[in-house]
Amino acid sequence: MTDFNADMEKILGIYRCDQLISLFEDFYEIITLYNVDQCNDWVRDRVGDGDVRSVRLARTAYLLSRLAHGHADLLKRVKRAAPGFWQRAEKLKDGKYE
Repeated sequence: MTDFNADMEKILGIYRCDQLISLFEDFYEIITLYNVDQCNDWVRDRVGDGDVRSVRLARTAYLLSRLAHGHADLLKRVKRAAPGFWQRAEKLKDGKYE
């Protein structure tokens, strides 16, 4: 379990607070793009029924590109600092950590 905690500290040590907030803000924009329902779809309200899909896809491509540009280097550092951490975390969550 000490390796797990050490890897957790490595991962969290990669990000400064402002970088983590920026990452979350960028993810939040993608989430809000799709977190809609029939009665409340802000994209449809702005562009009309005909363009919803194309506007949403264009915005998705834009946001993914911006996310990759702004966060790929740090995310790559996370992957290198603690390879497979997420798999070990899932085992721990399921009570199967060895």
